[in-house]
Amino acid sequence: MELDVSTLSKDAAPLVRALVEPFSNRAEAMGLAAAVAWGFGAAPDFRRGWDGVEVALVFTGDPPLAPESLVGADRLSAGKRAAFAPPLLVTMDEIRQSLDVYPVEFLAIRETGRVVGGELDLSETFSVTPANLRAQTEREWRGILFHARAALLGSGGSPRELAGIAVIGADRLVALARATAVVLGGEPAADPDAVLRGLEIASDLDSGPLREVLALRGATKPRLEASAFVRLLDWISAMIERVDAA
Repeated sequence: MELDVSTLSKDAAPLVRALVEPFSNRAEAMGLAAAVAWGFGAAPDFRRGWDGVEVALVFTGDPPLAPESLVGADRLSAGKRAAFAPPLLVTMDEIRQSLDVYPVEFLAIRETGRVVGGELDLSETFSVTPANLRAQTEREWRGILFHARAALLGSGGSPRELAGIAVIGADRLVALARATAVVLGGEPAADPDAVLRGLEIASDLDSGPLREVLALRGATKPRLEASAFVRLLDWISAMIERVDAA
């Protein structure tokens, strides 16, 4: 399988190539149909060292998980140091059967994904409904709120620690914001700024607290004051109210 990472940023492209090549080199034997980069890793403003690179490998049949099929796994270990996780291994059947279970993730792949190997129609493959998105967005917003409150207490109010906590979760917050906009009757978008503009229109809420977090990406010594972190929690609470009323 030939790889084309030309649509990715100059920082993300070599990371994605290093992650996918151990599989694309044996695509036919593995039944690999396509490789997709998505999330911040596929964004033009990818921030190396802060943003994660997400890759989905789509197979026609069961993914090869035997040790002898994972030659090159040392690249995955190197990849972790470069801030990306091992790839998502999924079959076409599993995608079809999971559209109502992981709609937030599939919407993110559909809107931000770049097919870097093989052929795949993202719009057709990752088709999700607002009804399915509503259930997952409410559950996840509530989970983030509960965990973030605990993180605030555990940080002792340290601006450095709170910045790290917030930035690590930024990609997920944007994915949920995208899904929430759809739940509230808006249109999905790929670019984080476009996502937040759409959410502001659909929810009638200012996304300033999340914008403040996104502005920290790539900062040398990021800091987020406890008061700003609390504003983010309040914003999440307001999002939950909007979704709950939808």
